[in-house]
Amino acid sequence: MRPDALVIDVRRTSNKRLHMKGRTEIPRSDVSTIELFIRRSPGDRSVEQIAGGIGAAIGAVAVSPLLLRLGETDKISNSAAWATFIGAAAGGAVIAIGITHRYHANSNHVLITVIP
Repeated sequence: MRPDALVIDVRRTSNKRLHMKGRTEIPRSDVSTIELFIRRSPGDRSVEQIAGGIGAAIGAVAVSPLLLRLGETDKISNSAAWATFIGAAAGGAVIAIGITHRYHANSNHVLITVIP
């Protein structure tokens, strides 16, 4: 940033005629807002993995009292109980990962307003 212009290296542009690829200067009077998108590395999924584990545990714990009750009264077979237990754990994981991904994706966007 210089007092009279913003100097940037353009790698991608939505208007090639206005801002061609490469090093360019944009007059300060033309800049009102800067949007930064911070990319995470593709292998960085630790937050989603932790959320998935917590969601799976919550789903499994939430359905356990029902399965215990049905098991005591012989109203459910072992196979059906296991299927329900695994389904509840998987559902909890999917919901938790979805919520975390939505929140985490929004935290990677920074909006800067330039005051003239």
